Amino acid sequence: MNRLEDFENSCAAYDKALELGEDYLTLLNYAVTLYSNDEIEKARKLFQRFEAVIKVHGDDSSSDVDAEVRTQADLLRKALQ
Repeated sequence: MNRLEDFENSCAAYDKALELGEDYLTLLNYAVTLYSNDEIEKARKLFQRFEAVIKVHGDDSSSDVDAEVRTQADLLRKALQ
């Protein structure tokens, strides 16, 4: 959704998805979208929620979490510092 060039509707879709449940992939993708659109503080808050949810699956090096997800999380973590 980040590449749709319709930031407002992308955010609305992510918000709706999160109403259905806090999925770590949705949280991470939403945080990346926010960061990419200069919504840094909102991205930080979503990323913190992502990290809290990911702990349910084990830490982000868990075998339950795809390597690409770990890579994206690491990149965003560094960018948000």
